[in-house]
Amino acid sequence: MKTGQTATEFFQEFDLYALHADYMKNEEILICMAEKKIPKQLVHSMFNCGKPPTVYQTLLRVVFSLTKITSRANRPNPNIMGWMEAA
Repeated sequence: MKTGQTATEFFQEFDLYALHADYMKNEEILICMAEKKIPKQLVHSMFNCGKPPTVYQTLLRVVFSLTKITSRANRPNPNIMGWMEAA
């Protein structure tokens, strides 16, 4: 994934390249290639969540889920910030 690129943007581009290379029918190759291109912390999180995905669509769902969790965790909480300013 490129810096600042969303998971949706990444997988749209990734799927296009995979389609041109005729890899869309091979789950094992797709997963292996995707794991090499997505951020390492996401790969580690996938493996820490249990059995790693063996189906490409499952990998997509897991990555989208993890990126949503990460983006929510990195957003400032306005309630906490308001509380701190009021104190």
